[in-house]
Amino acid sequence: MALDTSGQYGSMVPALRCDDAGDRATLDPSQVSLARAYQDHFKIGVAVGRNVYGGRDDAASALVASQYNRLTPENALKWQSLQNQPGVFDFSQADDFIAFGEEHNMEIHGHTLVWHQQVPGWVFEPAEGQTMTRELLLQRLEDHMSALAAHLGGHVQYWDVVNEAFDDNGGLRGTPWRMIIGEDYIEQAFRLADRHFPDAKLVYNDFSMENPGKRDAVAAMVRDFQSKGVRIDAIGSQGHFRLDGPALGAVAASLDAFAATGVEVLVSEMDVDVLPPANQNQGADLSVNAELSERLNPFTECLPSAIVEQATARWAQLFDLFVQRSAAVHSVTLWGVSDAYSWLNNWPVNGRTNYALLFDRQLQPKRAWQSVIEAAGETQ
Repeated sequence: MALDTSGQYGSMVPALRCDDAGDRATLDPSQVSLARAYQDHFKIGVAVGRNVYGGRDDAASALVASQYNRLTPENALKWQSLQNQPGVFDFSQADDFIAFGEEHNMEIHGHTLVWHQQVPGWVFEPAEGQTMTRELLLQRLEDHMSALAAHLGGHVQYWDVVNEAFDDNGGLRGTPWRMIIGEDYIEQAFRLADRHFPDAKLVYNDFSMENPGKRDAVAAMVRDFQSKGVRIDAIGSQGHFRLDGPALGAVAASLDAFAATGVEVLVSEMDVDVLPPANQNQGADLSVNAELSERLNPFTECLPSAIVEQATARWAQLFDLFVQRSAAVHSVTLWGVSDAYSWLNNWPVNGRTNYALLFDRQLQPKRAWQSVIEAAGETQ
């Protein structure tokens, strides 16, 4: 699989050759960090799992501590991890995550209170003798937030209150939250979060916010909340980018639209996917389909130098844009420590070798990392 001159994947051609020099930065990450480079612009965050905050990967933990000043848990603060059974809370992962972040003086971003995934089924089902009602689900949500507030106190500075509630056209997803509580469930969630987390910034988080329909719907929701006195402090635009899209102009328009509402803008889950699009093959098993594996997973050994060049340029262009809008952008958070930890290795199909982050599988800084450092205008 090769890239044509427009940056989009074209037809099958002879495999591109890897550069013998590899994808390596020339700056020394022990002397230069993302957090220091951007200290005059915005915070630089990273999403981490148990291997990092639980002490299972000391090298990755050290890298996170040296490069970032903001921390988001991949799973530790999701409902499934905290309260998988009614009324039975397990804060072991959450406590380890908070302890790691605070040990390294990082801003803590909680992810997430209301989402339609990774929520145990009992949350949406009536107990024996009950009827599933709006009031019951709101009470369960309030009880959950109350327990988190009591245990975590002021240790979390930002909370994703609601995650991924809109479709790309700007309509509300048909989630159990919406179906049971009603059209105002997002508003109700923010009202509850305001009550239980008065000192945290409250965030709405979503992907593909560059789509005009979703962008405009989210901006309208913010203004509606502001007119009603419902506190919302920030918008998290996930930033799951590709080499060839979305266009920089669309990214800029989205950031500008959210900034115009007066709330903080967070780029919350950034990566750059360099593999061929595979959404139409979601759930496919590459291990039993050699042709599909070759087409969707073409770079199992290394990334060809031509694509390294494109990825390096793409990261630099995006961070140039963020710097231009640093008056509104509070933070940029990368979704994973290294290519080895990227969720894109297993989405939308399992078993791919992606190169979507700034550090490679050996935790070495890539040329894209250096391009991001240089985009800040600071290399010391």
